Amino acid sequence: LQEIRFPADRGIAGACFTGRAVINIPDAYADPRFNQAVDRQTGYRTRNILTMPIMTKDLKGVGVIQVLNKRGGAFGRHDERRLGAFAAQAAISLENAKLFDDVLNMKNYNESILKSLSNGVITLDADRRVIKVNEAAQAILAVDQADVETKDLAAVFAADPWVSQSVDKVASTGATDLALDVDLHIGDALKSVNLSAVPLIDIKEEPIGYMLVLEDISREKRVKSTMARYMTKEVMDQLLQGGADVLGGTMQEVTILFSDIRQFTTIAERIGARETVSMLNEYFTEMVEIIFAHKGILDKYIGDAIMAVFGAPLGGPEDADHAMSVACAMIGALKRINETRLGRGQHGIEIGVGLSTGEVVAGNIGSPKRMDYTVIGDHVNLSSRLEGATKSSGTPTACSGLT
Repeated sequence: LQEIRFPADRGIAGACFTGRAVINIPDAYADPRFNQAVDRQTGYRTRNILTMPIMTKDLKGVGVIQVLNKRGGAFGRHDERRLGAFAAQAAISLENAKLFDDVLNMKNYNESILKSLSNGVITLDADRRVIKVNEAAQAILAVDQADVETKDLAAVFAADPWVSQSVDKVASTGATDLALDVDLHIGDALKSVNLSAVPLIDIKEEPIGYMLVLEDISREKRVKSTMARYMTKEVMDQLLQGGADVLGGTMQEVTILFSDIRQFTTIAERIGARETVSMLNEYFTEMVEIIFAHKGILDKYIGDAIMAVFGAPLGGPEDADHAMSVACAMIGALKRINETRLGRGQHGIEIGVGLSTGEVVAGNIGSPKRMDYTVIGDHVNLSSRLEGATKSSGTPTACSGLT
């Protein structure tokens, strides 16, 4: 089969396509629109031609159909009617093919989205039977699509009736139902998840089923979510690569920094609760950025005090230098904060900073669902006492063990 290509507005076919009209030519070589070069190229001799546009139901041209060299003479009206009927069927077939292709592309697109999602997605029909389980959901539930497909929701989550109860709420209210930090039985184990149950609505606003979205917040995600609050992304990623040994508890040499606002109680009583909160937020925002900029982690806020750690969970030779740089930068930042406060007619504040370097116990401490990464040991207490000593010494900073 030889393919012939030419622009859509050239030749007999082009004239039919652009003019949207039947072209019946009894003698092809007598019509100036006929391209004789094609015959010379193919070795075929065209005598007569009947060309019919292929039109969709909204009169959009999608192609032409052409027949050549009728036996026994030129094409007549009967031939035109027969070819017109054939062209109409061809138009329907082309539209259906295009529609099928669009539907298939949309299906593939939706499948790609479901496959790329890190959250598990389970779709149910109106009778609460499982239709689709994406790869993330299969991993969370430790099942294959075939294991749960067409099964009833209550059977899939037999050990967790709260899932069906969540869908019950969606069915009765028509609104999304959220279940946060709940336990899901996976065999003999438990997984912590956030679950969203969502109604599925068709284009006519009619309910057609339900969708469950499962977010796995088990150990790694819980740790990552928790630790993102008090360390930079770079440090957090390095920490997670270290695995359970790093988080489980280690003896490490670190530098601990304590800072505290002097005469805070007196200030708070004078300016009131609302302004106190505003002052602390302004102060903490500036100081925590300084800590992060020098590779420290924010251990905790203790009222108006800040505890920061340098060298845990991952230590380096410049940890003490970073801590001292932070102490100096905090004093400099405080001057800028006070200039702003005085410009607004507010009182300035003073701080003291204590630093101590030594061995501590570092690790994730708390309950399985509520953990904080922290350090404990004598040097934590020492840095706090050094900060307190700045009040009587009249200096903003006191340190011990820094080399």
